[in-house]
Amino acid sequence: MMDEWSASQKVFLALIIAGIVMSLFGLMIYINRGSDGGKVTLESGVEYIVQETSNSGDSARAGRIVSFYYTGTLEDGTVFDTNVDLEPITVLLGDNNLIAGFEEGMYGMKEGEIRTIIVPPERAFGAEPQPGIPPNSTLTYEVELISVDRPEDLNDQ
Repeated sequence: MMDEWSASQKVFLALIIAGIVMSLFGLMIYINRGSDGGKVTLESGVEYIVQETSNSGDSARAGRIVSFYYTGTLEDGTVFDTNVDLEPITVLLGDNNLIAGFEEGMYGMKEGEIRTIIVPPERAFGAEPQPGIPPNSTLTYEVELISVDRPEDLNDQ
């Protein structure tokens, strides 16, 4: 039957088949990526999951001033700290203002993005107990990034 088809019809059919194959391949990548919840593991052991993406504004990185809301929980779900019903926290990244693993997990976030950041004990407080946080605790933070600014931009205001 294909012998009766013109060369352009055969090319068209080949393109359709290639498109279907590529779509299936893309779907497999998407499914495999989602099998671990889209979790990203950094070299340090800090993990994060993007809950809500954003493509607007600057990215959080060292030397940027960021404002954000967060809720910190222990592995059993106990909330040990939050500012959700308060004003956003504003800090300069890279200036040792945050727990090391928390800051690492924020790098690359865009304004409006929401992430779950999972900080292993060695990138949090380690064996040192803190008020409301037992020694060697893995900490989980839900973070909503409100803004990213350059220090010089704030000086101009």
